[in-house]
Amino acid sequence: MFASRQASRYLTVAACTLLLLTFYQFSFLTTSNYRIPGSPFVSKKVKVSVIESKGCHNEVSASFLSALGQLSECNSNVFLAAQRFGIDSIYKLIPGADNRKLVTDDEFRPQYFESEITAEPDIVLSVTSEYDLIDAKLKPTFAHLLHNTSSILFATVHHGNEWTDDRRFQAVKPWIKAKRLRFITLSDHVTNYMTGIVKRWATKMEAHDVPISTFPPVFTIPTAPIKNEATLRFAMQGDLVVDRRPNRDYEGTFKRFAKLYSTGQAIELHVVGNGDLLKVPEEAKDRIKFHRGLPYPEFYEVLHSATAMLPAFASHEYVESKASSTIAASLIVGSPLIADDGLLNAYRFLRRDDVYYRERGEDEIDVVERIAKLPEQDRLAKAEGLRGKNELLTKQGGDLFRKWISESRKRLEG
Repeated sequence: MFASRQASRYLTVAACTLLLLTFYQFSFLTTSNYRIPGSPFVSKKVKVSVIESKGCHNEVSASFLSALGQLSECNSNVFLAAQRFGIDSIYKLIPGADNRKLVTDDEFRPQYFESEITAEPDIVLSVTSEYDLIDAKLKPTFAHLLHNTSSILFATVHHGNEWTDDRRFQAVKPWIKAKRLRFITLSDHVTNYMTGIVKRWATKMEAHDVPISTFPPVFTIPTAPIKNEATLRFAMQGDLVVDRRPNRDYEGTFKRFAKLYSTGQAIELHVVGNGDLLKVPEEAKDRIKFHRGLPYPEFYEVLHSATAMLPAFASHEYVESKASSTIAASLIVGSPLIADDGLLNAYRFLRRDDVYYRERGEDEIDVVERIAKLPEQDRLAKAEGLRGKNELLTKQGGDLFRKWISESRKRLEG
């Protein structure tokens, strides 16, 4: 009787085991052709795919790589349209190279992420999101990442006014619904501008809790000590254009600079950018120097040699809806900006001590005159303080990304 009961028990266990094996085999056969998104961040490691499809924001890509490179848990695939103007030599200076793979944007295709489950990114960081998300070639990839992975989209905002275009709203709408979108702006005023846009979106859909964060796009590079030269250099940086609406007031600045004789100090204005030679007043031709199409190392070297930088904005857009690359360049090279309250309110990671403050009623050339009369040790101390600020902001960049990644995980889990 006991033997019979024991045999029956063995038969029951064997039958259950056989049923389980059959179930798992059937499950494998019926699901092996489908990619079921898993929970992101299932391991400590975080996979980030960085996409820059236009080859026009290399220095912003460098700042993101600098932040991600500080995170030992982070592995990055970086899809770049182009490495212009020797930016690759800057990338080599950025920490985290062992955890970073540079590829071309042509590989940013669904097939790349379908190749193996380990290729699926936890974070997709779109550096040029204003174009990436509406690019016909890239739409299938973003659709794949949305529907077949648990990837979270970090969309960089350079020009907030671009997001009034309904095409961009439609592109991010499903990511908002899935709670898998974070906007990253490059200045506080663009964060404020985007907050207003998202509020308008909220009249069309549930879009009240879209995270919008500010990231100062900086990194550190080796710089040579400032040489004590008889001539003080000042710098402007931007696209050299006159046949369409310029982003810098070159004409007005050149005219004011031409009249600058009262300091008793030799002064030069160095204009750095891409484009055509601009017309300058005859009396200032020997004091206004142009540097066009420089590789990034030389570009930063020229700006680093400047005592101060002139924003010379041609419109209010750079303190209302757009982020200016001049602000980050100033920090990276340690050349303080000439700045008024409007600029400081727009880029709040800068403090009054970080800049040469422009008083009410002054123009930028008035401040140039004041700077020229300062003792040399005061000018050197200002530059040294700004370099310290840049080192602090660079380190904080890594902390910000770690925080945003953690918050993104909690949003999905919640």
